[in-house]
Amino acid sequence: MKRIVKNSLFTTILMVWGMMYSSCEGWTDPESINIHYPTFEEQNPQLYADYIRDLKRYKDGEHKLVFVSFDNPETNPINQTERLTAILDSVDFICLNNPEKLSSETQAEMVKIREKNIRTLSCINYESLEQEWNNKAKDNSELTEEDAQRYLNERTDAMLVLCDNYGYDGILIDYTGLSMVGMQEDVLQQYKARQQNFFSRVLDWRIKHEGVSKCTPSVFYAQSPDFHKLGLCYYLKILYL
Repeated sequence: MKRIVKNSLFTTILMVWGMMYSSCEGWTDPESINIHYPTFEEQNPQLYADYIRDLKRYKDGEHKLVFVSFDNPETNPINQTERLTAILDSVDFICLNNPEKLSSETQAEMVKIREKNIRTLSCINYESLEQEWNNKAKDNSELTEEDAQRYLNERTDAMLVLCDNYGYDGILIDYTGLSMVGMQEDVLQQYKARQQNFFSRVLDWRIKHEGVSKCTPSVFYAQSPDFHKLGLCYYLKILYL
């Protein structure tokens, strides 16, 4: 009798385990579900249109400009923090820190945010170009100052052409100079030559684009009020739109 009970219990356990195993097998193959959350624009198109109209009216008027720096990914964005469309509507200018590497989605979002009068800028940081050259020259002692100026000129031109290639709304020139007090004569002449080369290429680009596209200069911050006096320029930001 005990043996019959034990066998029945064992059989029952096997049946339950088999059912649980079969159920678990079904759980191991989840199906992805595409959930679409409607946007404000989709939920109420008229209210959204009214909002955009009022936003543009505000930005077209006199107000404090808002700039933000944005580390755009080299690939298509995978979350909201990597999307231009997730940036606050109160922002006027977005300066991309990786202007040479724009994904297709980022380029599409650059177009999308223009409806909110948000413009995207290509940031050209001269200090970064100098650092590129220093890293290159560190491994090759045979490189000359002519090589340096040729490299810096080519990189400057490559950065400037991005505005047209990617459809930026403008460029932001970020230049941090050095104090020339106490510089040795040869170092001083090299410094001035590189500085002159850089700004002459930027100004030449601006002249070629004037009247062709939205390219009028505005100096937002400069220690020297006249950036043409390059010998006095320590820190300068120029925006071309």
